[in-house]
Order: sequence, then C-alpha cells, then structure tokens
Amino acid sequence: MTVGDTLAFKGGWFCILDVPTIPLPTFSYPMARRQTGFLIPTPKYNSRFGFGAQAHFFWAISPSQDVTISPTYYNRLGYGSDFEYRYVLDRRSRGKWYLSYLQQTQLPDGAGATDGEKNGEQARATVTGSHTQYLTDTLLLRANANLVTDPNFYQQLSNSGVLRALPSAESNLLLFQRLPYG
Repeated sequence: MTVGDTLAFKGGWFCILDVPTIPLPTFSYPMARRQTGFLIPTPKYNSRFGFGAQAHFFWAISPSQDVTISPTYYNRLGYGSDFEYRYVLDRRSRGKWYLSYLQQTQLPDGAGATDGEKNGEQARATVTGSHTQYLTDTLLLRANANLVTDPNFYQQLSNSGVLRALPSAESNLLLFQRLPYG
C-alpha cells in the first residue's frame, strides 16, 4: 500500500481465536495524509437549546498543526463558532486550545437567569486549553487555562452536571523539576 490508496473490504468478520464474532459488512480507511477540507455537518437537538446544526472545516496547517472551525446554530439559543487548535512542537511538547464563541439571542429554558438577564441577548465565550513542554530533560512546564466571559456561563449553557456544579474553573501554570535521586 502507498499513500493515497484506500484500504477497503466488504463482507468481513472480526474473529476471535479464528471464530467469526462480529460482522463488518463494509469497511473503508483512507491511507492518505491529513487534508484540508469540509467535514460532515452535524445535526443537533437539545431539549433546552432546540434544533441546531454544526458545520466543520478542518485546516491541516502543517504536519504538526491543525485547526478545526465549527460554526453552530441553535434555534432557541443563538449562533456562534468553535475553534480548536492542536499542535506538536516536538516529541515531548504539545498543546490543544479551544475557543467557543456564542452570540446568544435568547436565554435557554431553566438557565437560572436573574431579572437583569431575562432578555438573554449577549455575547459569550470560553477559552480552554493545555500546553505541555519539556524545557530540559528534567524540567517540565504545564499550562492549563479555563476562562469564561461571565460567571454563569457553565451554569446556563453546559450540558455537563459536573461543569454546572463547579463554582469556577481553574487555570494554572506549573513547573516540575525532577531531582537526580527522586
């Protein structure tokens, strides 16, 4: 096989100890380098936010960097976009950053809004990310960021009960020094 070929079969079986156990009617896997282009759009439904759609554009900046841009729309919430940037600087240094922007047109049901927030029209965003890098063989740098535009962001917009229950998200910068005998 060479780059650009596709590995494909029909009527296959996944076998355990030479016993066919799981049918795999069709399978196709491209043997190609990452390519810039549009991905399959995602229809969405949420009982609080309504019906929505999300498109995706993947940009392979270089062999070690990429960005995914995902515009989103919900009929009972608003519109915005997600941006995900991933990179590898070298074998031991990498990072992943995520920006989510929402132009909220109305407040979702059950969002716990105060009287001043009842109309719900506002711009909101969150930035999360992590970076890990070995500065030397014994010195490691780690950064984690969790930033939001307002303190009610997760309570009103997250589908995760864990995130809604957090009083705030933590950001930190850590340096680890490995000692010669530790």
